[in-house]
Amino acid sequence: MNKIIFLVFFFLSSTFFLFSQEYIQDYKTGEDSSKKIGIIQASLGGSSGINNLSGFIGLNAEYFFYKGMAIDLGVGLSSWGVKTGAGFSFHSCYVNKFYFRMAYIFAAGMRIDSIQLKDNQGYMRTYAVQMHAAHAGQIVVGKDWRVGRVKNRIFFEVGYTYLLNKLFHKNLMTICGDYYPSNESIFLLYLLAPHGISIGLGFLFGR
Repeated sequence: MNKIIFLVFFFLSSTFFLFSQEYIQDYKTGEDSSKKIGIIQASLGGSSGINNLSGFIGLNAEYFFYKGMAIDLGVGLSSWGVKTGAGFSFHSCYVNKFYFRMAYIFAAGMRIDSIQLKDNQGYMRTYAVQMHAAHAGQIVVGKDWRVGRVKNRIFFEVGYTYLLNKLFHKNLMTICGDYYPSNESIFLLYLLAPHGISIGLGFLFGR
């Protein structure tokens, strides 16, 4: 798992720095590179939030391949293990505008060897929980604002994330114990999965 995180981080970082010098030069000449439809524009930064693209804390990258159209990538840590996301967004190439994004979310899951949960008779019992990989679709609406003298910006977004495990016939979690857990306990574990209201706040360097 650590190797996967390293490779994703290396890919995002190297791609960003590959293009960053060209964009800085464009900025120094006073030309607005957002008008150059034929040039890819890239941004790299970090974000935090609830059910967002890259987890509670993570890295975000944005790649503009055409005016108003971008590919968004994210990787980070979440309550369901390591989370990665990839999406397609529509927005103006200028900042201070709203944008719309559709994305696919994948959370790798994790194992909890010992957790106290109520059984169906109301007694606290010890269980082991295996959180399986979670698949989800996401729709968000956001807005970004320019920060400072260079082309950096902050963004805020809200939306909804829908679990796709049932559609893919993938089990979400396995609970092991001598007693059957209560519906309340199962629901509390279910809340940790990537689904529901999505809120994200972050900072991006570049565009």
